[in-house]
Amino acid sequence: KATAKGNVTFEDERYNAKAKRAKYDLVKSTFDASGKTSLLDKNENRTLKGDKVNLQFFEQKDSQRLNMKDLKQARASGHVSLTTPSEYIEAVYAQYDPPHAVVTAQKNVQMVHQKGIIEGDYAQAKLDQKIYRVEGKKSPDKGVVYGLIFPNKQEKK
Repeated sequence: KATAKGNVTFEDERYNAKAKRAKYDLVKSTFDASGKTSLLDKNENRTLKGDKVNLQFFEQKDSQRLNMKDLKQARASGHVSLTTPSEYIEAVYAQYDPPHAVVTAQKNVQMVHQKGIIEGDYAQAKLDQKIYRVEGKKSPDKGVVYGLIFPNKQEKK
């Protein structure tokens, strides 16, 4: 285990994580960061920010250090935002799954994308497929409002 304070950076050829405080745990394969925290996926040009970010890696076998290329998921909480070239998502909580390019956001979600703005309590974006799902709050008398946005089919020439 290692703990760092100040301007902490954890970087490799694909990812760059920055924070004010961080705990690095090789046994649990985690990197917990807090205080103006960000994770940049340089390959996909996606940035996840939050008050706290937890990076979970695939299990490290016979390794003396965590490899960012083995990033399984990133969880962010508090003033969360995810920025991509075509989407901007704000929420209280979000989970980014880099291997599948999926973002799940919860509580006070606002998603801005090419087709407009979506707001709800829960949203999921399949970033590579440009498929978005959003849900509103459950109402005792009206149920739950769902929305699904997906790209138009391309005509074959």
